Amino acid sequence: MDLIRNTILKMFNNTFLPAKKIVMTSAISFLMNPANPGWQLVGETPNSQYFTDMTTIKPSGNKRSVMMYQNLRFKRTSDKAVSIEAKLEYDCRYKMHRMLTATAYPGPNLIGDKLKSKNPGNNWNPTFKISRFMLNAVCSVPSSGKLEIKTY
Repeated sequence: MDLIRNTILKMFNNTFLPAKKIVMTSAISFLMNPANPGWQLVGETPNSQYFTDMTTIKPSGNKRSVMMYQNLRFKRTSDKAVSIEAKLEYDCRYKMHRMLTATAYPGPNLIGDKLKSKNPGNNWNPTFKISRFMLNAVCSVPSSGKLEIKTY
């Protein structure tokens, strides 16, 4: 990332046409975006940044499943993971969640070869206040799966 930033700064210090600057800015912002264009940052904790693709939410009664990934602020010692992609299921009524699948990666934003990952199990866990932003984002999608925008 530092190499990209330094390259940008050097290029902008030189005299370039405005069109070239726009093209370069677009290209760099594309390269620096998270792993997939559908991912959106939904929250942060002291240890992680959380991204989700809201188009992957599948409602079923009071439950919602969704794909998410997190960038860890510190490399995990057990498997050297820096980012983790997971499919989670949330119980909106009881404010619980469980991990259905999980894959770890050695780089941020799901970069690198997949690391060996443990089976996440099927246990429901309470969703604590520090990470309730994921529950709130996912459960904001109604059971019909269709968001409605009303004008008054």
